Amino acid sequence: MAHIIPSDITRLELAGAHGPELDTLRLLKSALPDDYTVFHGVHWMRGYEKWSHFGEIDIVILTCRGAGSSVFSTLERVGGVQLRRFTGEYDRDGNQQFTNGLLTFDSIYRFKGQEAPAVIFVDIDPNPQRMEQMQRLLFCGMTRATVRLEMVVRAGNPLNDPFLKEAK
Repeated sequence: MAHIIPSDITRLELAGAHGPELDTLRLLKSALPDDYTVFHGVHWMRGYEKWSHFGEIDIVILTCRGAGSSVFSTLERVGGVQLRRFTGEYDRDGNQQFTNGLLTFDSIYRFKGQEAPAVIFVDIDPNPQRMEQMQRLLFCGMTRATVRLEMVVRAGNPLNDPFLKEAK
């Protein structure tokens, strides 16, 4: 089971967290291996007056591995919310075609040059032999978020230690 930071999901429920948000955290916790840590802070619930909030359509899940190699590759829904993916096809005007869904899932490579209010950056597991490439990917992925960035890293990889130290 992955580690969730902050770990108190019950407190999130009491604070009024939205059901799909909690379902997603539980899914990530149970589906990811023990050496993964999920840093959580975005609440998908509808906000109150004067509070900023994110809706599902504002959130993008980006993977470092490529859209076909991520833990999200085989999922249709996350936390009860249907994922939206590029189909690989274009219309007559050259516009990308996507599956129906509210929560966008894509690779960093495909999402380059775009941005979203909230980005969940997943599959962060740097390879020491490809560190320069990973640093460029991390920079590109981190700069896609305009308001909020969440990162899911593998704790067993010493190259992720700087991220994990910040969480403690």
